[in-house]
Amino acid sequence: TEEQHPRDRYLTVFGRKPVLEALSHPDLDYGTFRVERGARGSLINKMLELCRKKDIRTDRVSKREVNRISRNARQDQGVVLDVVAQRMAGLDGWLLGLEGTAMVLVLDGVTTPANVGLIIRSAVAAGIHGLVIPRKGCPEVGPLVIKASAGTAFGAPILRCSTVTEAAMQLKAAGFQLVGLKGGASEPLYDTPFPERSAWVLGNEAIGISPAIETLIDRSISIPMAPGVESLNVAAAATVVAFEYQRRHRSKVAPTGA
Repeated sequence: TEEQHPRDRYLTVFGRKPVLEALSHPDLDYGTFRVERGARGSLINKMLELCRKKDIRTDRVSKREVNRISRNARQDQGVVLDVVAQRMAGLDGWLLGLEGTAMVLVLDGVTTPANVGLIIRSAVAAGIHGLVIPRKGCPEVGPLVIKASAGTAFGAPILRCSTVTEAAMQLKAAGFQLVGLKGGASEPLYDTPFPERSAWVLGNEAIGISPAIETLIDRSISIPMAPGVESLNVAAAATVVAFEYQRRHRSKVAPTGA
């Protein structure tokens, strides 16, 4: 229920097919399902039936209220559902409870929902301890991101904060070394030891790491590539780093939870 979970532990799903898929998942917990008062049809009926079977709170609300919650009036199709993200947390609170070694990925202005979703999927698959997705500069973890993540976003260790600069400062204060992933950097990934606590920064698809974060980077690392290719897609690069960490630290990776 919404009384048991803070609001920042919810992912908002909208659109009839995405909501129906989420309601059909066997292992999720839910907040409230909100449906526009005038919404009708077979998919709506299936959603309402699933809500009754799973004892999910259902509210019939105005179109304006659905649009306000989804923030996407063109695509919400009159339905929004709150799904509990079991491992989502605020970065500050997560750091307070952290003990020992950890490896996190930090998104610095990654703007394409598909890339964010693919990074989430790789982070979960590799058992990465945390994935920092700032609220400013990155897409909301909504239907497009969730779809690209193949549903792993619901159980991913997503860490929220306001800005990437705020995240960088908090991580450094907690003893993390900030590592920038940059094409052309002289230090290659495969020859680089992972620090006890490392935060790997993934920059914007077009411009890379932002100037503000560049000044905070402790070291820059590149992924060795054959001649003729300038760089990898940011999601592909994140996957390489995540699984290189897993390869070296198989006994230390976090459980996926998804």
